[in-house]
Amino acid sequence: MNAFDALSCTQWIREIKKPVLGVNHGMHLLTEGHDEDNQHYLGVIPGRVHSFHQHECNASNMGWHTLQTVQEHPLLHGIGKDQRFYFVHQDFLPPLDHAIATATCDNTFTAVVAKDHYMGVQFSPEKSGRAGSMLLQNFLTIVGKQD
Repeated sequence: MNAFDALSCTQWIREIKKPVLGVNHGMHLLTEGHDEDNQHYLGVIPGRVHSFHQHECNASNMGWHTLQTVQEHPLLHGIGKDQRFYFVHQDFLPPLDHAIATATCDNTFTAVVAKDHYMGVQFSPEKSGRAGSMLLQNFLTIVGKQD
């Protein structure tokens, strides 16, 4: 969190009323922190990030996975259960109350999270082809409705 504090962004991000989308580690930064250190993240989404290697899983998750929708949300509008997204990560969020979709690689983890106007995705939408483009377009639609 030191980088946010150095840029004086922490309070601004917590107070902003426009939709915010965290991608990959950006999703993690929306949470309270990582279970391996004492760093405090933004804390706008309850939960802590974990490392795969601590949970008897592969040291990282790289590849294509489908999402299992947990809750309906406009960010996932039109995204079918067979559409795949590209993941590259060593850390994960366990399934949370604010998870709107999960994915599985040795274990089930939060793939998409949303609370209020904060949203995050564990995958790389820009590398996920049509499905990723659709998710980004859904986010832009959400932003447009805020104006």
